[in-house]
Amino acid sequence: MQKWRMLDALPLDASADLTVRAQRLDLRAGEVVCREGADDRRLFVVESGAVDLFHEGNGRRRLVHVARSGEHFGEVAALDGGHCATTAEARVASRLAAFSPEALGLWLAAHPQAAEVLLRALSRRVKELDDRVATTVFDDVPGRLARALVRWGAQYGDVLEGSCYLRHGLTQAELASLIGAGRESVNKALRNFAARGWITQDVSGSLVLRRVDYLRRRGNLVAAAQRAR
Repeated sequence: MQKWRMLDALPLDASADLTVRAQRLDLRAGEVVCREGADDRRLFVVESGAVDLFHEGNGRRRLVHVARSGEHFGEVAALDGGHCATTAEARVASRLAAFSPEALGLWLAAHPQAAEVLLRALSRRVKELDDRVATTVFDDVPGRLARALVRWGAQYGDVLEGSCYLRHGLTQAELASLIGAGRESVNKALRNFAARGWITQDVSGSLVLRRVDYLRRRGNLVAAAQRAR
């Protein structure tokens, strides 16, 4: 069975019952599965590939998250009956599992304990948004970037001999968008981290987090000091 993070806490029968209710979608790179503001209340799980979630306007886009294999999106619209919160576009060729509100309703009726899983998922998303707002308000750009690198390393990195290899596949402009900063500021912070020996970068843009402990400290100390004022 495909590993979906949202199913980790569920009994095997409930997980299996959900997977058979899915509609599978195969997307080409650059294909949009739902657009911000559209009346689409499906819940999506990324089975393979990656999907960009972003806001767009005035010919520009602001990347807010990259949903990778095992992650889900669209839970807010699925649960509150609203509209798509962001545009979702396949970053690479991807396969998604999509669940209509009717399929979710039947599944929840058959497995009432699963409602807690969806509520936890929604709670995590709210906490992530709260943390993003707080760090944007209180942290400087290096602090925001350090915290993001630590978080992404824990989620997507590969640990080898004390270092964390983070093959994120993002441009510096996209990194900047994800933390609400300018590309030049992110470039300067990355160069500073590299000069200190905390990270190294290769020609593809992948990062090796050499001193996660220092990055974690840099991401937390500035916020703590400023909030204490």
